[in-house]
Amino acid sequence: MGSTRFPIVSTLYVTINVYNILFLGSKESAVTNINAFALFLRSLVPATAAVKLVCIREYELLGIDEKTIGVLYEDYFSTFAKALYMDAKHTILSLNDVDFYHWSTIDAIPMLSRLELDCLMSTDIHTALVIKASPILQYLAIGINNASTLLQDGNGRDVTYPNLQYLQMYYCDGANLNGTRGTSNPVVFPVLKCLKLSPVYPFADDVVFRGNSATLEYLNISMDRGVVEMLHVNGVFESNRKALKVVVVREIDNHQDISLTSKAILSKFLHCFSRHAQYMTLLPSLLTSFPMPGSKYGDSFTNVQVLDMSSRALSFFEILRLLKTFPILRKLVCCIDGLGIESEHIPENKVPDYIVATHRDIGKSLQIWCMSGFNGQPSCDILEYIMLLALVCPKFYRADVNLGLIPNYNARLSAALESGPYSKYSPRLAGLLMREM
Repeated sequence: MGSTRFPIVSTLYVTINVYNILFLGSKESAVTNINAFALFLRSLVPATAAVKLVCIREYELLGIDEKTIGVLYEDYFSTFAKALYMDAKHTILSLNDVDFYHWSTIDAIPMLSRLELDCLMSTDIHTALVIKASPILQYLAIGINNASTLLQDGNGRDVTYPNLQYLQMYYCDGANLNGTRGTSNPVVFPVLKCLKLSPVYPFADDVVFRGNSATLEYLNISMDRGVVEMLHVNGVFESNRKALKVVVVREIDNHQDISLTSKAILSKFLHCFSRHAQYMTLLPSLLTSFPMPGSKYGDSFTNVQVLDMSSRALSFFEILRLLKTFPILRKLVCCIDGLGIESEHIPENKVPDYIVATHRDIGKSLQIWCMSGFNGQPSCDILEYIMLLALVCPKFYRADVNLGLIPNYNARLSAALESGPYSKYSPRLAGLLMREM
């Protein structure tokens, strides 16, 4: 094919209008020209370059009959695809706009190690493409209506993905969750490293967690009470997931609240997924279910360094509870909602003394607080929050907050350090002053 003209190109984007093929003359000359053009495109980039193929479907606007469409895809498009993907090993096939009417197109495309599929036109052909690639597939991002169709081929035989390391699965409008079946296949994804499932959990059982406790490193999952209880019944929470470092747990909209699950099951769930995690995004509704230090699952969060709980505002006392539960936490992302000490009837001028006396150095590792997930005006004094965090967190040095919510930040902080209940702590709080630019 000659030398590669663009040796550092990583992705080849090809947009074609199949309808124009009809104007290339006879079938024989058209096929020859199509094949030559595809080979030319392939020669421009390295063999490792990804291929993203987009087909413009003008025939829908032009009213071309179905028989002609069949000729376009079966006789011409499959020729183009076969040449374009010839000898491809590390490629991407994006089906966002490609309309595969004929199985001949699938036959023309070799097994690919990386697939990105959209379910806008989810059909059996999409599934067949994935199953065909299953022996060598390493990366799969797919929108699908029924996840169980990926677990068996057309003859009812179990399908295994022995090399799949990345799986992202998302459900589109009209997804048929009720039609999802389980599988008795003991290990389907044995080397999975990254798992992303949203906005629902798409399987009827624990199939994506079987046999990969030693490999799964990243988990982003949408769950509800039913999913948690199903995973518990299947023994998922008994596994020791030493490789799992990043965990993101989201709630499924309009489903059973995950916090309604029994506290015993939630404790096992949190212990399984968080024991070795370093970064976590958790639902604030789980706060009361967090195992406390010294309890049966008290070591659940001993490795977490970054925690995101921005989906709901937390009071300052809830933050103190977090700091006690996450002993080496360095960064906390959350929104705030009052101090939460109103029931203690503490005079306003005694708040810092009370916090220091009862929670001194409770956040021994916290360095950064990021205010996120906030809309509107704050219901409390954000500057006071920052000062209180600095009083109980000896390493605290930065608050990532929109300064528009704290007018005259430096002036107000300076005034608080000169007089009032915080002035006695000025040596510890002076580092919060911002340098003038």
